[in-house]
Amino acid sequence: MKINPRLERIAALIDERGFLTVGELSRLCDVSEMTVRRHLEQLDALGRVKRVYGGAVPLQADGDRAPEEETQAAPDGFPVERVDVLIATSVDPYYDNLLVDRAIKKNIPIIAESIEMPNQQTLVTVDNYRAGFDLGRWAGNFLHTRGIAKAFLLDLTFHQPNTQARSRGFSEGLAQSMPAHELVLSINAQSRRATACQMARDALRVYPQINLIFAINDSTALGAIDACHELDIDPAQMTVITFGLEGDTLKNELAERGAYCKAGLAMFPEIVSLTCIEAAIAAFNGQQLPERYITPHVVLSGETLTDYYKRSASSWELRWDVARQTLKIPIAIEREKSRSKTHLPSKIGLIVPFSEHEWYKNLTAMLKEYAAQYSIAFQIIDAEQNARDEVESRRRAIAVKAAALVNAGDVLLVDGGPVAAYLAQELKASRDITIITDSVTVFDILNRTPGI
Repeated sequence: MKINPRLERIAALIDERGFLTVGELSRLCDVSEMTVRRHLEQLDALGRVKRVYGGAVPLQADGDRAPEEETQAAPDGFPVERVDVLIATSVDPYYDNLLVDRAIKKNIPIIAESIEMPNQQTLVTVDNYRAGFDLGRWAGNFLHTRGIAKAFLLDLTFHQPNTQARSRGFSEGLAQSMPAHELVLSINAQSRRATACQMARDALRVYPQINLIFAINDSTALGAIDACHELDIDPAQMTVITFGLEGDTLKNELAERGAYCKAGLAMFPEIVSLTCIEAAIAAFNGQQLPERYITPHVVLSGETLTDYYKRSASSWELRWDVARQTLKIPIAIEREKSRSKTHLPSKIGLIVPFSEHEWYKNLTAMLKEYAAQYSIAFQIIDAEQNARDEVESRRRAIAVKAAALVNAGDVLLVDGGPVAAYLAQELKASRDITIITDSVTVFDILNRTPGI
């Protein structure tokens, strides 16, 4: 692939999907991460994308940019250390522990979103079991109205506690409204569209009696719908139910007559984002927060979608007047009003676990917009990049400590491990020592250094 077409592809991917990490772009374009970083610098210089820490985002309209939004990693310290409050979703125990350890050292409060995290100030989440139960009960009643006597369920779930609760709630809600049902398969679809498509396709080939698919989020639901299209299944014979309605894609699907998706659990990222920001401000001011904020949910079908959302020229917009009248919003959110600029954090950070999900695209955009309303800077932090930086920092610390133990006259055997290059840099200040190494990198760093 020539350079120009590759640059165009990278820019197109970022425009289409929003924030993408260096690692994701590397996999999508089948090139090294070093090459991706170089191309992102070129695209940033050309004004095609905006280089941010760990990846890149599409360029924003001039009026939409958050004040003083940080887009590059500063040379001193970690991005996590440069925020006043952190909004984070649990990604992986390994990443979480590194992140929380750094936040604790800097006394940075954490607002957990969706899933509990260690040392959190509060958790902002929907009641996953109750919402799943309501959705399952709706699905059973819907199938009854279609004259279907028995549901054969394919559950596309995920390994996290919140998504497991959704699947469990859906199955038990379905059992209440349609006792004659069978759970054919429950599969961990890894919360990825491509994986969900492959697994749903395989399951439908082996078990053609499946007539109901429950997906724990929109990405998984879209994968199931892709599989139904590939197998040319009649939409009248298949019901796909999604937990999310995270963006416009499945709202459009829901509004279309004769589509596979018959209902969705609206989690309202518009309300979740505002709740997270208000909780972050309260945590910054040392206020006592409840253990969790339960955000509202509603089961929406094609017939009821417009009760809560109105379609504009470019997207679906929440009907805030209806939301305020009918939904139990857990915190005072004054979206239409400005508030005092005193006692506000200067910067809020967000850990992005699944940047390709519409939920996190929309949540990120809304968090950024609401923070900007308060003149709060906003920083996106890539979890994988944060972990890599943390590991490299600890390797450097090991090298500094090891070099401090070296005395004049010592003979050192240095291997080619991951700490070796850092150690070699630290040893350049030593004198009257002998290095024996099998590492070309170490040799190149220390070769012709006086006193070594």
